[in-house]
Amino acid sequence: MGGDRKGGGSLALGELIDKHGTALVSDFRRYHGVWLWDALDEVPPGILLALVGGLPDTSAYAASTQGGREYRGWGVDRHMAANLWDLLAAVNTDPKKRPPQHPRPNKRKPTGPTMRDLVRAATRQQRG
Repeated sequence: MGGDRKGGGSLALGELIDKHGTALVSDFRRYHGVWLWDALDEVPPGILLALVGGLPDTSAYAASTQGGREYRGWGVDRHMAANLWDLLAAVNTDPKKRPPQHPRPNKRKPTGPTMRDLVRAATRQQRG
């Protein structure tokens, strides 16, 4: 694959990397077997966006878009299991009492450095 291919999606990809870069680095290595920065050199942005879209709902990227690290592993199946837990708890609890609910992650804004911060830091280190 050559890095000379042109294609759309560069701006969208750049925004995704800025917002969720650290999660994408992890997921590209885990699910696609490549480092994100290597893929950026060799794969057109539109294809990279498709690869991001194909990440599982339990990925680090999915957790980042939902609100943070505590969402890792919280795919559809885990939400369904938590709902089933809540339903069973409601059926087996005295109607006068509030049934216990399965703990779920709290929504919050993602924290930590952006990909831009990481690139700037790496560039400063290379310059000495």
